[in-house]
Amino acid sequence: MEQTDNSNKQTQQQEETKDYRNCSYEEVMKMIEETRLNCQRTMQICNQSIQSIGESIKTVNEAKQNIDGFFDQYNQAMNSLCEKIAGSFSGMSRCFLKNENTDKEFEDSRQITIQEGAQLFKDKKKVVFLTGAGISVASGIPTFRGVGAAPLFEKDGVTYQNEEISTYNFMKNKPDIFWERNLIFLGGQLGKKYNVSHLKIQQLVNQYKQIKTSQLGKQNAYQPQAVIVTQNTDGLHCQAFNELNPRETNYMNKDDPQYGFCPDVFEVHGSKTFLRCDNQECKDYDKKFLYPQKYNSYKDFICETCKTQARPNVLYFDESYNEKNYRINTLKELTSDMDLLISIGTQLDTGYAAQTVSSAVQQKIPVIEISLTPVIQKGGLTLKGKAEEVVPQLCDLVMELNKQYLQNKQLPTPQQKVATKSIAQKSQNPLKDQNYKSNSSLQSTNTSNSSISTKVSTNSAKPAVKPLNQNQANTKTNQKPQVKQVSSTKPNVKIGLTTKEKK
Repeated sequence: MEQTDNSNKQTQQQEETKDYRNCSYEEVMKMIEETRLNCQRTMQICNQSIQSIGESIKTVNEAKQNIDGFFDQYNQAMNSLCEKIAGSFSGMSRCFLKNENTDKEFEDSRQITIQEGAQLFKDKKKVVFLTGAGISVASGIPTFRGVGAAPLFEKDGVTYQNEEISTYNFMKNKPDIFWERNLIFLGGQLGKKYNVSHLKIQQLVNQYKQIKTSQLGKQNAYQPQAVIVTQNTDGLHCQAFNELNPRETNYMNKDDPQYGFCPDVFEVHGSKTFLRCDNQECKDYDKKFLYPQKYNSYKDFICETCKTQARPNVLYFDESYNEKNYRINTLKELTSDMDLLISIGTQLDTGYAAQTVSSAVQQKIPVIEISLTPVIQKGGLTLKGKAEEVVPQLCDLVMELNKQYLQNKQLPTPQQKVATKSIAQKSQNPLKDQNYKSNSSLQSTNTSNSSISTKVSTNSAKPAVKPLNQNQANTKTNQKPQVKQVSSTKPNVKIGLTTKEKK
């Protein structure tokens, strides 16, 4: 059967070849012309198809833009709706902004002086510093939004918004672009150092800790505390802490339970100083570790345990706060009883920051805003200016007022000063004190027979005594003096922090 089929094919091929060979010149040329026309028609159809495809792509792009615009409008409308709904139920949603609801309940924010701002710290027990990108501008780190913000990222003719790249979803779907942008931004932060604002805030926090643990603070039941909450991931607040508290840097030890968590600073959006494991099946999932000193690409950033790709230890826009990575529950509990809030260099665009300020305004807690572009319109007190200019002046003045407070609480009266010096001198030379007491007693009982007088200065703890000559001493030997009893009761002197007394 197969042999028959093969023979038929051969016969057909021979007939075709024979027919082709028997064609005349005219017939061959005619066939060529028909083929040419067919090719031409095919090319026209292809060109039309290409044009149609181009128009389709254009239409798709326009539709995509329309869809993106629709989603933007949709998101804006939904956010506005959510804010109105939340505001109608709790009155807590961004109540620091002007609207028909807040106008009736809260006063407009007003400008104050640095001196007025410093006075607000008086007797406050829980002060919270809330900082944003504006505080790090003086260190050479650009803000995330607004004037002077980090430039947008362009790749292969496509421009990406900073908010678009800073999402967990983008990191997973476009890791090459994500890490290229991330390493550029990280490289811009390397070598940057804390500025005077970070340092002064930490100095003030340290002063509060000293007051709280001092005997003076315990005696007067004055236990103030200051907390730093930053939305920045640059680690500059922790740098300032390490500089002023070199003995408290155990948190940078891998074996420490609080590894990576600076004691005085809550980094609510994480820190670019660290990476962490992103494999939920790994036993060290979410464990933090430092960037390797040498690497060829982001693919070298792997978990030491499971060897999978790590991620930056940062909270992205499509993620939520949690206790394990950002200590959010601890922070909320710690700041629940705050009685003064200082907002520095932040536009309050993130959830925690907006909620914190709204809560303070709602509870009539004083809110000081330090910013070149203030955003707190209701219930705030504004110090307009650059952070590096306003913050140091404010902190220095507050620290000086705290010193004056301490001195007023512990400065003894003039009588206490005399008694304190006398006690100190007696404890240093008890034999001399005993001779002084005997001589003073002898002189007090023999004033009728002696022209010797003793003058004691009221302004000094050490009396000026004229010594007895030898003859006078011998004539008094056989007399029994009436010794005046001297009280040995120590005055009640409050001792607190070591401070220099003003003359």
